[in-house]
Amino acid sequence: MMTPTCGKHRLLRLVSPFVAVVLFQAFLAGLSLETLSSVRAYVGGEGLWSKGQKDAIHFISLYSQTGEEHFFDRFKAAIAIPLSDRNARYALEQRTPDLNAARDGFTGGGNHPDDIPGMIRLFRYFQDVPYIAAAIRHWKETDPFLDRLASLGDAIQQEFSSAAGIAGRAEVRKEQIDRIDRQSPPLQGLSRRAWEKARGPSSFC
Repeated sequence: MMTPTCGKHRLLRLVSPFVAVVLFQAFLAGLSLETLSSVRAYVGGEGLWSKGQKDAIHFISLYSQTGEEHFFDRFKAAIAIPLSDRNARYALEQRTPDLNAARDGFTGGGNHPDDIPGMIRLFRYFQDVPYIAAAIRHWKETDPFLDRLASLGDAIQQEFSSAAGIAGRAEVRKEQIDRIDRQSPPLQGLSRRAWEKARGPSSFC
């Protein structure tokens, strides 16, 4: 005759695998929700990035035509948004990620503080997932254009500060700004496609 203790042990052996499966599924569901939330945060950050870039183009154009210093200040504030996001990416791409620098960068990019830890985790642990890797690769392609725009802004500001000023160069500078604007690859929409992909089945395959 089976003792009560043996019966309990046998029942435990039978039930344990099912409990483990349920707990594992709950873990996966929680991980999936957190990942979706982090991708959504990148979608919002992408909108801020794009607005910062467009505002930078707008205000440096006004500054190059008028020389009014407040337009240059607005340019610097606008371009600081995509540059700060880039600093965050640089910090996370290091062999030993600089989490404090990444946090400061995403904060400077206007991202909500509550979203930043998830954004950092998503980049660190899922950057090789195909749709996320594609978004990061496209993000990197914008770097040279940001550098050109920032350098051009500083050059125009120096010209206005010099004795000769920018007289006779306004049209040249306008053409340079327009060329950067035309050639800069748009970031808008890429993270949204990643969001759509993340919501679908087999997101991490």
